Amino acid sequence: MWAGAAIAIAVIVAGQALFARRLIRSVKLGDTLSPRPFCPPHRPESIEVIQFGRDPEEDYAESGLPIHLCQVEVRLRPRGRLRLVVTLGDGMRFRDWARRRNIRVIEDADVFRFLGRAE
Repeated sequence: MWAGAAIAIAVIVAGQALFARRLIRSVKLGDTLSPRPFCPPHRPESIEVIQFGRDPEEDYAESGLPIHLCQVEVRLRPRGRLRLVVTLGDGMRFRDWARRRNIRVIEDADVFRFLGRAE
């Protein structure tokens, strides 16, 4: 009896962990924002704000990587969020996509200035 309950709890916890932190491998930007896999597409009206910031795992001053990264947080209406780490080039494309759709954009002052393309 206890073994069955323990297995049921483990399955519930694993299921919640799977759905709470879905790994987004790519995002298609078109008429909708479509995270892949596992996430439904989001229409621009359902996006409250897109915020850009430094990659929390990287120290730009000491990075030996040839490409630099930034964090993108998409806040959804009525609630929810997606967090991504993308290259600065992809971040600029993401920012431009959001602006064309009149989605509010918040930028960390240092993120895009790194390439000299801050607006």
